[in-house]
Amino acid sequence: MFQAGNVIYAPGEPTFEVFTSSGTWTRPDGVRSVWVRVVGGGGGGGGAEITGAGESACGGGGGGGGYAESIVPADKLTATVTVTIGAGGAGGVGGVSPGSAGGNTSFGSFAVAGGGRGGNNGPDIASPPIHISPGGLGGEGLTGDVLVAGGPGYPGIGADGTIWQGGRGGASVFGGEQRETASGITGAGGAGTPRGGGGTGAFNAQNQAAAQDGGAGAAGLVVVVAFL
Repeated sequence: MFQAGNVIYAPGEPTFEVFTSSGTWTRPDGVRSVWVRVVGGGGGGGGAEITGAGESACGGGGGGGGYAESIVPADKLTATVTVTIGAGGAGGVGGVSPGSAGGNTSFGSFAVAGGGRGGNNGPDIASPPIHISPGGLGGEGLTGDVLVAGGPGYPGIGADGTIWQGGRGGASVFGGEQRETASGITGAGGAGTPRGGGGTGAFNAQNQAAAQDGGAGAAGLVVVVAFL
């Protein structure tokens, strides 16, 4: 509580709303301003092709979603604001395609964050001895007072069928990097986590008869804090 002239003002408790799916935000009565935080969807990890003798196939990790935040005063707010949550990008199918990009997340036009890019697919490679499948770039903060890029996905690395490593997914502001898929001699990529995280790349050591899909990126998120 504080006094301004002869008027005593007691600010109310802030209210928090978290959007995990698209919808509509409704302006509360008496709101003075809102603090909005948004993160884009993570990119999907790259898939891994079937391999023969002496070949490895390892997909790159998807990039993390970008981040944006804004403080919006009451006189700029409309009665309702459209909230769009960016989907996580699909993982690459086998070694045929890279992961897909994540979608943009927005709170009206006040804060917009871009999705992470997909990781490259992992073709079956025997030579050169070391093959690298690049990870996807992180998404960008597009509109807002504070803009932060998501972390890039890590590359998938293979060598002569004896070394194989799917790339880990890139981080978003809301969390760390998704671990790479490292155990065994074959495996699909893991899904991105937490919100905005990139999916991991798939991997195959030599002599694997089944292609592996990359992991999907995590969907975006919107957090709205209203000050009353």
